[in-house]
Amino acid sequence: MTVINAPATSISRKSSDRRTHRLICVAAGGLALLGGTLALVVHPWFASLAAVGGIWLIFAPESNGLN
Repeated sequence: MTVINAPATSISRKSSDRRTHRLICVAAGGLALLGGTLALVVHPWFASLAAVGGIWLIFAPESNGLN
């Protein structure tokens, strides 16, 4: 009979990590939506808000729990 050992590090993340990542995604998506809407309605320079939201999403990757 072969016994498979569990990995030394857990891949599952804490719920607080998931909540933080979700809040970052919601905030960045909100910035993108707000910036895009204001760019269409008010002035094209508001597209920079959408860019900030997109950059925020790029630099906030999910943690794999191996920290």
